[in-house]
Amino acid sequence: MVSASQGSLSPSGPDRMRQFERNFKIRISKLHAGLPKCKLAPPASPAREAAPGVHRSGSEPLNYFYRLLPAAAPEVSLQDELPFLIDTHAHLDSPRYDEDRAEVLRRALTAGVGGILAIGIGEGPAEMQQALELCRQYGGQPGMPRLWASAGVYPHSTPELDEAVLLKLDGLLAEPEVIACGEIGLDYYHEGADHTVQKQALVRQLEVAAAHRRPVLIHCRPKDGSSDAFDEFFPILDEHWRRTGLGGIMHCFGGGIEQARRALDLGFLISCAGNMTYAKAQSMRDVAKEIPLDRLVVETDAPYLAPVPDRGKRNEPAGPDERPHRSEV
Repeated sequence: MVSASQGSLSPSGPDRMRQFERNFKIRISKLHAGLPKCKLAPPASPAREAAPGVHRSGSEPLNYFYRLLPAAAPEVSLQDELPFLIDTHAHLDSPRYDEDRAEVLRRALTAGVGGILAIGIGEGPAEMQQALELCRQYGGQPGMPRLWASAGVYPHSTPELDEAVLLKLDGLLAEPEVIACGEIGLDYYHEGADHTVQKQALVRQLEVAAAHRRPVLIHCRPKDGSSDAFDEFFPILDEHWRRTGLGGIMHCFGGGIEQARRALDLGFLISCAGNMTYAKAQSMRDVAKEIPLDRLVVETDAPYLAPVPDRGKRNEPAGPDERPHRSEV
């Protein structure tokens, strides 16, 4: 979730954008004043083009999702100086929400989550479109947060990636509600798709994302005690992605300081999820302390990764839900 302040917005246009930026920077400055200086200084941001229909700020200190915030803010009735949150990674199409998806979204808005990026990977490429369908089904309804979608092929679904799947991805990324490609990347932690297949699929999806000027949502998970996935991931990004200047988000980041530095240098944001609260996640917490605040976002990865003390329960953009659900009995 990206935190900002709604503040007092002008009625429309660039003036509203400038007011929103001022409020956001004031809030970030207050946060920085109370925290130790971050050790990982953000690199100079590469020149980037705004996505079609998105106003490009002259200062542009942040990212694609930040530039979308003003469009979302007017649809949410929050008091001045209350946090406006965007959950940057939630699997809203999960069957675990089938019995109460509308209520899940209403609870999110009530909890102050004004926007959600619905991840479009499903259980494989055949379900890639489901996040977009949910955005269109629930988007704009009273009492609902603003919704966006992504589309991509998850690392362990990459054996299914063929020309037809790439054509489908190409079509989805052309839709205005689909603002990112992902989650895509490399997963060497679980047994599944061959590593060579994963790398080839990553390159193909980066090419499609670049063609549509969409940032990417990256899943990169090495084996325990290893950096193998990161060691093969960054050379691919250096060759096939850096030149685009599009960046993206390192979803549920589990790398070390050096990996964080390389991601920042590529223009990525670092995202943290509820697993940071787990007992064995001290290294994640240590890295998060060093990320500049304007390069750090959070997510729920709902329905997964509910934080302690609710680990194992169904997670939501509003936070863990303690009620029993038929799908989980």
